[in-house]
Amino acid sequence: MLLRLIPGIAAITGAPPGSVGSKENLSLLNEDLIKGTASRPGIVLFDEIEKADHSVVLTLMNILDNGTLKLASGQKTIQFTNTLVFITSNLGSRTAEALPWLDAIPGMSRRSIYRRALERHFKPEFLNRIGIVEYFSALRFNDLPNLVENLEHLLNQQLKRHNISLELEPNARDLIVQFSDYKKYGARAIERTFRDLVVTDLATLISRTKDLSAGTHYHGIVQDRHLEFLPVSVPRNRSNLTPKSPKATEGANYD
Repeated sequence: MLLRLIPGIAAITGAPPGSVGSKENLSLLNEDLIKGTASRPGIVLFDEIEKADHSVVLTLMNILDNGTLKLASGQKTIQFTNTLVFITSNLGSRTAEALPWLDAIPGMSRRSIYRRALERHFKPEFLNRIGIVEYFSALRFNDLPNLVENLEHLLNQQLKRHNISLELEPNARDLIVQFSDYKKYGARAIERTFRDLVVTDLATLISRTKDLSAGTHYHGIVQDRHLEFLPVSVPRNRSNLTPKSPKATEGANYD
């Protein structure tokens, strides 16, 4: 039982008495971030809780019930009284998404599938300590280009220090979504495909560019079902223009 406890719960509560590290009161949880401030509460996320060991769920019950977590050494207590605790689960999601027509039947909905899946997996005393339960549908294709645009924005923040910017055409974002296995792996598949089709290829292209001092704006387009990046030279005194600005490419010439 001790061997099962250490990898499952010791990362949260610290090593149990008699184990290596038990006197250090170490926990994976960041106490400063959990406490938050007077104007901003702390935030803790337990993702895909159904995969956790039962001992983790028991620990969560104490946190949700008393707002405290006593470390295994018994010498230290972490306060959660000013903390928002978020718990996610995928229980019932595969069944619910396979039956979208349930929402059209009076008195029935996919929410009932999620609720029953939670009730089968967790004990009532745990579910009873959760303040609000929200149900989310799977990502739709029309929502995913927005995720690609967010990744594009994050990439531009990194490229800015090198005087480089990128703008993808809408059909280029759609192509990234189409090439990803988002139906099976969700948003993470979008991120992997963006890295493979955009970040890697763009990095290769930039490494072959001899002079970036004047600033370069890359325009991502679709050619024969694959992405191409067309460089647009940006004058030095206008290199800080954002990719969305119409002035960023005004009078520019493609190489």
